[in-house]
Amino acid sequence: MIKEMVLATSSLIESNELRLSLLQENLVYQANYKRVIRHLTSAKVPSTEYILMACLLLACCDFCLGEFQTGMQHITSGIRILDGWYRSYLMNKVTTQEVNLILTELAPLFASVVQKIPTYGLSVGLHPGIMLKLVPSRELPHVPKTFSNIHQARHTLDGIAHLVVKLMHPPTDLFETASLVPQLKISVEQFRTALESFESQLPPKKRDRLEVWLSLMRAHHRVLTITATVFPIPNDFSTAYVPFRSDFEAILDEYAKFILVGPRATILTQPAMSSDADRLQWHSGFIPPLFFVATRCSIPHTRLKALYLLKSLRVQEKNWNSCIAATAAETSMKHMNTPFGGQSLAGQEAITIPGCLCNQRFDWSHVRHLIETSGYQGATMTLLADCTCAMGR
Repeated sequence: MIKEMVLATSSLIESNELRLSLLQENLVYQANYKRVIRHLTSAKVPSTEYILMACLLLACCDFCLGEFQTGMQHITSGIRILDGWYRSYLMNKVTTQEVNLILTELAPLFASVVQKIPTYGLSVGLHPGIMLKLVPSRELPHVPKTFSNIHQARHTLDGIAHLVVKLMHPPTDLFETASLVPQLKISVEQFRTALESFESQLPPKKRDRLEVWLSLMRAHHRVLTITATVFPIPNDFSTAYVPFRSDFEAILDEYAKFILVGPRATILTQPAMSSDADRLQWHSGFIPPLFFVATRCSIPHTRLKALYLLKSLRVQEKNWNSCIAATAAETSMKHMNTPFGGQSLAGQEAITIPGCLCNQRFDWSHVRHLIETSGYQGATMTLLADCTCAMGR
């Protein structure tokens, strides 16, 4: 079963990231995925470790497809199974090969996923007893000296960003979070070096094709650098970001390189199932860096410029769109001395969302969380948001 699940996962990644073909056309993925489901629903119930492996791999498939909620259902199911298994283990305390496999290999994988869950505004945890048995996680993405392709750069950026975003939350364990910051700063700097090396080796024509994605990654890198440097944010929120004026300007300069022919043109001229291997169907989003500048920068004209660019995007990214983000950013400009995670700015009554059709399907609980994390929500697919209000005009 696990062999078939691994084959399904690898063929999914090939289809989604390399060939950019329709998943429905990937017969290898479809066949192996169905075999795994048959194993899990057969009369002969697989052992606990196989079920836990299947939960992880099924979640991996859904995460690769951008189906976070579906993937989390598999993770949540696995955590419940793991919790029940651990309670049974506490009663018997018999060390077997299965026990070692679960505690040393599988439980840490679930813990790694749980570590990233705050990015999405969810609250799921492992049994405290299991967490005590695990070595404290210092898992950081491997950053090569140079990237082999734009997809590797995107995956590395996403892995680092998941951990940096935790610094934007009021930390539940300040010591644990703070101890991770020095390593995060190193990883963020390594990412910059690897991206510059990758870019320097590109032929001119290929570099031109990747310009939108390279500029976007540089903008995200600036956001991660600022966030890691500012942590922990002082009580006087209004002065925390004053030293980063040049960084905020640099983020906007990156957008100036592509904004006129950027997200909307990229989406319109390169359909979702394009065979162009240089196109990123999934990435960290066009909205977050602009929202970060508009809500964190202390220079009025820089904030206004970021807001103008944000309004011009007119795109949807997973749980919100640039229309909602721009309105939230405008509200923040009236309360620049209050941390954006504060209750006064996170409540629905504080932000009047334009009443166009593109805003009717969003869950406000997700929007509140996005406001607190500057819009970051993991890998996202950018779609056109044809706003009917005046916001995007």
